[in-house]
Amino acid sequence: MAKLLRGLTWMQRRRKSSKLVHPSVKVQRFYTNDTKTVDPKEVEFFGSEANNWWREPNILLAMNQTRVPLIRDAFMHHHIAGDVAQSRQLDGISILDVGCGGGILSEALVRLGATVTGIDAASGMVEAAKQHASVDPSLHDRLRYLNTTSSDLVLTEAERFDGVVSSEVVEHVSDLEGFLGDCVRLTKPGGSIFITTINRTWAAYVLTIALGEWLGPVPRGTHRYQKFVAPERLKQILQENNCETKFLRGQMYNILTNKWSWISNTSISYALHAIKT
Repeated sequence: MAKLLRGLTWMQRRRKSSKLVHPSVKVQRFYTNDTKTVDPKEVEFFGSEANNWWREPNILLAMNQTRVPLIRDAFMHHHIAGDVAQSRQLDGISILDVGCGGGILSEALVRLGATVTGIDAASGMVEAAKQHASVDPSLHDRLRYLNTTSSDLVLTEAERFDGVVSSEVVEHVSDLEGFLGDCVRLTKPGGSIFITTINRTWAAYVLTIALGEWLGPVPRGTHRYQKFVAPERLKQILQENNCETKFLRGQMYNILTNKWSWISNTSISYALHAIKT
């Protein structure tokens, strides 16, 4: 659903992306072309969309209306004791944003006080994230971007992060079990895992593929129905990796208002929060 609606909103875009670059933004490349969990076709496709990532109206930027409060509130409830400043609610929390794209979610979490590492297998996405963050010096000390994969990062940074986020990513990986296993291994014991994705239902197929690709502006082949993930399967894989699901709800996007909201129906888009035991 996110890909279809982003395609629709891009038809309305009016602004050019910034070309500024700041050398102090930390960007490193450790990508070894690992294909265990990475689908090269997906990497190529999203890399080609890097220059469009921050243009508005923007469905992924709008999704921060639900996913950022979800992450913030989960940490406040499960991980942070005592009162904290309103503007620094995630101070002291380390978060890994897997499949960070152009950094839309990473930047929002840094602004709440978290220390964030954003990784993406598409080098163009990492460059777009670096470019956007470069204009805000307040981000530089707590934001790191790596052109790498979860499979590579787990070799050097296992159990480093208080939280791992994978937003609109699991429906594009080549090995779901391996990818989620990497995410769990990168999370500290007692840490949190957050996922947003598309359900494997007829309704999701109609919206994202039949309408979005056959009749709409989304290029054919962007989505593959067999990669959509039912929440029951996601919960089962996480449980097998010693993670307990704490939150599961549907999300709905209103294209007319450019706003996301929580709903009880998980048949198209949904979010999940689990804790590593």
